[in-house]
Amino acid sequence: MPPLKQPQFAEREVMTTEMKVSDVSQPEDRHIARAARNLPFFMDGDFLQVTNDDHRTWDFQWERKHYVIEPGDVSFVAFEALVDYLGDPRSMEGQLVKYSDGNGNKGIVMDRYAELSRLFGRYAVENENIDSLVEKAPKVEVKTLAGQTVRFPSQMPDMAPWPTPNVNPLSVNADTTKMIDAVASENEELRSSIKRLEERLDRAITDREGVDSTTE
Repeated sequence: MPPLKQPQFAEREVMTTEMKVSDVSQPEDRHIARAARNLPFFMDGDFLQVTNDDHRTWDFQWERKHYVIEPGDVSFVAFEALVDYLGDPRSMEGQLVKYSDGNGNKGIVMDRYAELSRLFGRYAVENENIDSLVEKAPKVEVKTLAGQTVRFPSQMPDMAPWPTPNVNPLSVNADTTKMIDAVASENEELRSSIKRLEERLDRAITDREGVDSTTE
């Protein structure tokens, strides 16, 4: 039979069936994992650099701490606080993600729809309107300490998920331990720097108030 000169299409419609999500890894999941291999994974307590590109002040809160950023300002915000306001960038479509850093920290990341539904409620978005969610959510630019841009579901609802650590504690070797310790040390140094900066600001405010009360 000679080859067809032009593509041939059937006259009837083609029916498709969506595959049921299961615990079995699908090829597309493995592809996503490979694509994200060069991306860093986030751990509880991580800090990210946030630039407020919005016209209003945003107060990100987590564990009774406030991360207030005025329009145009840049500050460091805990990863958990950003997830609460912007959605979890690790969330995947139709799949719960378990994570373990091999150091005792374990958890579950909800699927993308659950994250978006939570954000719809937070920002009082009706009819699951994606455009309205993007408009109402904080307009911020987020970067890692290394300067890598991080997107969140409220900014790009169909974004590819960021990787999650999944380390078997029995297979943790010296290199893995060193990596985890290095990240923890870096975060601790950043938290210390932020604390010292806050103390300096408090002293400056106290000194200023003292000067004002004296002049009055």
